[in-house]
Amino acid sequence: MQIIKTSDFEIEDLGIQEEWVYDIEVENNHNFFGNNILLHNSVYINVHQFILDNIGDPEKWINLSDDQKLEYIKKITKIVENYVNKNIYNLVQLIIYNSTESDFKILYEQEKIAKTGLFIKKKKYAVHTILNEGKKENKISVTGLEIIRSDTPLIFKRGLTEILEMILKNYKDEEIKNKTNYYVKEAKKLKPVELSSNIGVNNLKKFINFNNYSYVKGTPWHIKGVANFLKIINHLKIQNLYPHPEEGVKAKVIYTKDNHYGIDIITYQKWPQEIENVGIVPDYDKMIDKFFLSKVKYLLSPMGKEDIITNNKDNLQLFF
Repeated sequence: MQIIKTSDFEIEDLGIQEEWVYDIEVENNHNFFGNNILLHNSVYINVHQFILDNIGDPEKWINLSDDQKLEYIKKITKIVENYVNKNIYNLVQLIIYNSTESDFKILYEQEKIAKTGLFIKKKKYAVHTILNEGKKENKISVTGLEIIRSDTPLIFKRGLTEILEMILKNYKDEEIKNKTNYYVKEAKKLKPVELSSNIGVNNLKKFINFNNYSYVKGTPWHIKGVANFLKIINHLKIQNLYPHPEEGVKAKVIYTKDNHYGIDIITYQKWPQEIENVGIVPDYDKMIDKFFLSKVKYLLSPMGKEDIITNNKDNLQLFF
């Protein structure tokens, strides 16, 4: 193999390409070649049971300090790393790929050591990392979990971050339930603007008929909210008091309770208090369920503990 450094190339802008993109996985072994490039994923190995089986007395392991446990695990991972690298060259590179290039061996190395991990689906997980690239840390690392998005209300960003950390640090079920109840109670105290989602508004003319403020089938929920906002403020003749969300800007979005106008979502820049006088009020329960409780259940699902939230949900009104 020969590597040549060159500046003799061109970069061509292809613009926006409407093409399918595939995320490929190989069963059991996640490594494969694409366009002659070797692709791979990380592999997490649980050494806890191995340690308990070989250390003899579980109490001996429990009584070790975190630093002692870390050194023990580092020794195990080094043994695994050496074994894999030796066999990946002899069995895979030499036999399967027919490559004898010893200077460019396929090698694996330890990436992280984590105390706990929450694996929800493939490529969707979080771990409590204590060693990363050889450096100690105490950090919750998240990969692929979209529980906390840019449109999530701030209070729920804090709540979901805290609950995820509690799960990974083995807090008791009752403590997680109490923390969930705390954030539900706090959310109920907020003003509509504080509980609303924050989403960019685009393609208004594509979805909304500005003559009668109707919208076409398949309109995104937050764009429906813009049409509803325009409809009600014009009906109440307060359109001069409240600027409507404009193309390309961020706006506030909130669900509303059933009303005789048939409006279930409002997207706004400034909350029009007057609409509450005609029965259009925020649906706090729906916002809490969509942006918080459903995601807490999602985090609890790998352990089969969704009932912490499900059984508790009917009792939440006891706090109000």
